[in-house]
Amino acid sequence: MHYAIRRSGKPFRVVAAMEINPVANTIYNHNFGPGAAKNSNILSLTPERIHQLGANVILMSPPCQPFTRNGHFKDVEDRRADPFVHLCDLLDKIPQVRFVLLENVKGFERSQACEQYKACLTAAGFFFREFILSPHDYGVPNTRHRYYCVAKRTPFERPTQDIIVKPHNKHVKSLKSISEIVEPDDGDHLSRYLLKPDLLRKRLAIMDVCTPDSRN
Repeated sequence: MHYAIRRSGKPFRVVAAMEINPVANTIYNHNFGPGAAKNSNILSLTPERIHQLGANVILMSPPCQPFTRNGHFKDVEDRRADPFVHLCDLLDKIPQVRFVLLENVKGFERSQACEQYKACLTAAGFFFREFILSPHDYGVPNTRHRYYCVAKRTPFERPTQDIIVKPHNKHVKSLKSISEIVEPDDGDHLSRYLLKPDLLRKRLAIMDVCTPDSRN
């Protein structure tokens, strides 16, 4: 999310990046500087705290495990969905927030959590649009469909209740190959990232095997 808003070219200031997982915080701080991520539980977040931070945009990617096709799809019954449900309950109490962007796995759109989220957005006075997008749609050789929901306080010019699956993109003329974006394999330094044989045997049926010339 942080890199995406950087690439947008819009002026912004991150007032808080919240995560409870210490590994995720370590990675975030490595990428964006010491102390960039706040080690905090979103369940403790209050409308007053959001107001104190001066936040007017929320970008979020809730844990996807409760909604994955290869998981148990426990939806809102999964405790890992609790912080997201808590944020849903805050939406009508934070009028200063003008935009909300949510990202999750494809399949989230069929969940009870998604229905609850959209109901809370509407009750809080937001208008929203839903998308299923993949990097492949934007010239990146990676087919990885994800659900996105863009919400704002003002109506969209062309409102629709349909999920937009294949957006028109006039800027992408061709797809890059994987070899154009990955580091060159100039030795054994990448060998530590190779998958173990037992994992390959277990998961091969759901893996996409690509070559440097692959474009998907």
